[in-house]
Amino acid sequence: MVSRLALYLLGPPRIERDDVPIKVDTRKAVALLAYIAVTGKSHRRASLVNLLWPEYDHTRGRAALRRTLYVLRKALPGAWLDVEREQVGLNLCPVPSTGSGQAPSAGSGQVLWVDVGQFRRHLSLCETHGHPPSQVCPACVAPLTEGVALTEVRMPPTPPRPLTLFLPLFRGVGTG
Repeated sequence: MVSRLALYLLGPPRIERDDVPIKVDTRKAVALLAYIAVTGKSHRRASLVNLLWPEYDHTRGRAALRRTLYVLRKALPGAWLDVEREQVGLNLCPVPSTGSGQAPSAGSGQVLWVDVGQFRRHLSLCETHGHPPSQVCPACVAPLTEGVALTEVRMPPTPPRPLTLFLPLFRGVGTG
């Protein structure tokens, strides 16, 4: 049986496992999951502590990270998290694009789908249309806005701190 994890990060964050919404009781847990999912790689624990708890000393920051990982493990049973002594990441199973904005399913194992990745794939397809990047054709816009009512998307005046840290990642900056 396939276990599917879908992360909706463009807009208010939403996490679903096998089409069932998951409630995570801390914003830092959501931020940690979003960061490791969007970057697509494992990160050193020290880096994650510095990113999410810069005001904490080393010992207190590591303890906060352990608690946050515990929260995520409770919310995401199974082998989604790849937690080692010095690194934290996700067990990723890349999925080919279905062309729709919906999280796809696969044959067996685990599937991770992130809307930011889908958005990036659509943007890269637009680059193949042969027009300058400053111009947008209907074929570019359709997949990017499919199923999204742009008038319903409201950003807070100042995004919460964890979100502002990750905005460059949504744009593909710094994801090497």
